[in-house]
Amino acid sequence: MSLETLKTRLVERLQPVETWRPGLVAARSDFDLNPKIARTEKELRPAAVLIPVVARPEGATVLLTRRADTLARHTGQIAFPGGRLGPAEDAVQAALLMAWTELRANPGGVEVLGLSDAYETGTGFLVTPVIGWLAEPPLVTPSPDEVAEVFETPWD
Repeated sequence: MSLETLKTRLVERLQPVETWRPGLVAARSDFDLNPKIARTEKELRPAAVLIPVVARPEGATVLLTRRADTLARHTGQIAFPGGRLGPAEDAVQAALLMAWTELRANPGGVEVLGLSDAYETGTGFLVTPVIGWLAEPPLVTPSPDEVAEVFETPWD
């Protein structure tokens, strides 16, 4: 599939950024895969991740990180850049800010295509995936406190 076809299909299937609001209902969750895990009774904490789709000449890739081994939580996990929302932040602002904090990735190089379905984690977060299109491969400088490794995987 060409890069333009992929981009068009993503935009057609994603929710517009303007539809985001705090407290969205999760379409899916960790509990779908692990129904025996006890659900927390706490209010879900809002979070967002940036799913960076990199438009490379040989085909689209998705940028991922491996979390630092020194972190107290989620050590060594494969992740998208992201984290909890700060006061008065929306999902797009939080995702782009965390990409900057974790990778020093220029937010100006990201074209936000839309939002995917909210997801409830077993750790009590309501995560909004923000899909970003990068027309150029990003120059990244991982924060050693947050990220052990940055890599890309083919979209296909």
